[in-house]
Amino acid sequence: MSGKVTLIGYPRGASPFDFSPFVAKLETYLQLAQIPYEVRAGDPRRSRKAKLPVLIDSDGTRLVDSQFIIEHLKRTRGDVLDGDLDAGSQARLHPLRRLFEESFYWMLIQARWIDEPTWQKVRVHLFGTLPVPLKLLVPTLARRGVRRQLHAQGYGRHTKEELMQIARDDLDAIVAQLGDAPFFGGDRPRSIDATAYGFLVNLVHPPFDTWLGVMTRGHPALVAYVDRMEKRLRGVPFTAKTPRSQVL
Repeated sequence: MSGKVTLIGYPRGASPFDFSPFVAKLETYLQLAQIPYEVRAGDPRRSRKAKLPVLIDSDGTRLVDSQFIIEHLKRTRGDVLDGDLDAGSQARLHPLRRLFEESFYWMLIQARWIDEPTWQKVRVHLFGTLPVPLKLLVPTLARRGVRRQLHAQGYGRHTKEELMQIARDDLDAIVAQLGDAPFFGGDRPRSIDATAYGFLVNLVHPPFDTWLGVMTRGHPALVAYVDRMEKRLRGVPFTAKTPRSQVL
């Protein structure tokens, strides 16, 4: 299969990357895998799983969830990033993706939605264009839902100090996984680097700062990694980005 795909993410305003690390992950994968795409903004409530990103393939197929989408793209367009990795190498990278997406993600959510100073900025970023009274009601309901999710997951039951310790441990593990290599995938970016960059760029060059961003930037190796990825991505000429529009 070939042809341009459509990536549906969140409205991002002046930011060059998506506020969601999972949308940023998928867009990075499309760039690294040299799959032409356009970007549009959508409403997660209208997605089949009530989440973004959504990808519309060139044949009209709609897929949800960044990892399922990437696996679909590997099957239909070839695995140009990971195809030469043996089973052992792929297995060693799998826990790192889980670290970003299952632990580090919830720290990012807490830092954005629950930490009060940052929440006021998130509120404007995500809901500032809603008409009154929705701009007063919707953020409160959304934040309440996030609190419930964090509590059910477990991290919402910890103090901020305890969460910061978890974050320090996660960041130390991430830095150790990178080691002296230029990319998490080794000498060139792999699909794991789409995940890593999607998260880390949101902390190294955030639309607004968080305690987790400050902590992340305290690791020069991660700042340098984001810079290397950005230089790599700027050299990719095949993206077809378009003005944002509602499609869901």
